[in-house]
Amino acid sequence: LISQLNHGRSVQNPFPPQPTLAKISGENIEECGFYEEIDGQLINISEFNSQIVESATLSKSAIQNIYIDPSNARPYLYKQF
Repeated sequence: LISQLNHGRSVQNPFPPQPTLAKISGENIEECGFYEEIDGQLINISEFNSQIVESATLSKSAIQNIYIDPSNARPYLYKQF
């Protein structure tokens, strides 16, 4: 029965699993220095304009969650934004 279910299906998946993709994208983001740039802007501008701080925080969360499946349940912390 199992061999009949797999009939015509490739044994190897064409894409790596989602956690592997997330790890690769996280490493690429660290190499480019996105986090450091956003943190630098937060430190430089935080005392002047809270809207800039909020948008920088939202952009960091968007960068970190780029490969997370939207159908998954989100933690309470992310529901604030």
